[in-house]
Amino acid sequence: MSLFLLGIVACGGDDAGDAATDASDEVGVDAPADVSVDVAPEAAPRDASKDVAADTGAPRLTCKSDVDEPNESEILSTPLGTIDDCDGSGSDVAAVSSGTGDVDWMVFHGQDTFGCSVDPTLQIDAPGLRLCAFALCEKGTTTIQDCGSGTAATSPAGTHGCCTTSTMSMTLQIACSGSDDSAGIYIRVDQPDTNQCVPYDVTYHY
Repeated sequence: MSLFLLGIVACGGDDAGDAATDASDEVGVDAPADVSVDVAPEAAPRDASKDVAADTGAPRLTCKSDVDEPNESEILSTPLGTIDDCDGSGSDVAAVSSGTGDVDWMVFHGQDTFGCSVDPTLQIDAPGLRLCAFALCEKGTTTIQDCGSGTAATSPAGTHGCCTTSTMSMTLQIACSGSDDSAGIYIRVDQPDTNQCVPYDVTYHY
């Protein structure tokens, strides 16, 4: 996977069985001792059938420009750096989805700053791909209150978030217990229904 990256950050789904992902997807990211992850009681009930599934064993295709591997799990996510919650601080990342057997993970750290609003928003430009975003607050409990145009999902590591197969933007409404809503946003891209080399670009802001 070829990526245009920002910097380095130290922060860490859909039909079960629908997507063939890498076996390392089963490796999770351990949250700090004082962090737990929960779904907001007021949020719509999560459909467990929408969780990201473990690997089904499909091989990855050999695709031109897909070179920055491995990044097949949350713990191996490619770091995209730190941005604040002012929308102008967003960026984008370009990569290649190498068929049904490939899953790409990336992560950026969103910093809650005075004067701007936390509204993690992501958009992918390639039809047929699935884009997911999972949030893990820097401090306190993570609550996913709404997925916008996406649907609630849980990663193989148990991190809550939202997924979409649309090329429309998806905005997560998250809340961290306490006064600081800084969080790591884990981005996951896979190919649930096709088996092709598909270049894509994900734009995002916090």
